[in-house]
Amino acid sequence: MNIKLADVIKVSLFAGIGFFLLWYVINGLSANDKSQVLLALKQADYRIVFISIVITLLSHLLRAMRWQLLLEPISHKPPLTTTFAAVMVAYLANLLVPRLGEVSRCGVLYQQENIAVDKSIGTVITERITDTLTLLLCGLILLVFQYDVIIGLLQKNVHLPALNILKVMEIVGKLFLFTFIVFFLIIRFKEKLFQNKIISKIKQAMIGVKQGVMSVTQVKSLRKYLALSLLIWFCYGLTVYVNFFCLAQTAHLQSIHAL
Repeated sequence: MNIKLADVIKVSLFAGIGFFLLWYVINGLSANDKSQVLLALKQADYRIVFISIVITLLSHLLRAMRWQLLLEPISHKPPLTTTFAAVMVAYLANLLVPRLGEVSRCGVLYQQENIAVDKSIGTVITERITDTLTLLLCGLILLVFQYDVIIGLLQKNVHLPALNILKVMEIVGKLFLFTFIVFFLIIRFKEKLFQNKIISKIKQAMIGVKQGVMSVTQVKSLRKYLALSLLIWFCYGLTVYVNFFCLAQTAHLQSIHAL
């Protein structure tokens, strides 16, 4: 099959799934809720929607640029058009199955640039760790500026069961024992295990993943990598904030609410 035709089919498939899910959600609403949704759609300022789409695409472009930085230390430098297309395919794939996109974009790089999937998955893991840390930073900022609001919401909506210290110790003990047994068996039978073809392939794959994960320590410009990471999440927050002005009901909300 022609690659361009295959790309069109992929985009059409995932877009179709997205529209189906939207229809499914709206179809499950009551008649009153449907009328309110339709009224909101009629009153919405679609110029704002267009601006938010542009900002979203910019965040995807920044993500593609950041991915390039991680791929370069493992001796690969795909063009920006390829990494951007891979990122877009990833978001479309996530409409079908959550997190499927992470594997899908690595598959795109393998098809287009012959980059080993295990190494590219390693870089994706590093990206996710970076995103998690950035998200925690955003949460810390939110906690500083909206402490009373956050604590109030947690006290009102989050109910944690009382922890039994003996039960916790039992679980930790079992996990420790299980880990010790697995580690002992690996050491005891390591020669036989590494002679097994399947185990050998898994070992090679893990080496590739490790190289991808550690690529962050060898990026040409760590400052650029961190700056891109912050800009990506800034764009996410800006997208939400801009969309507030799409509807009169949310136009009064502030930037801290977007965060």
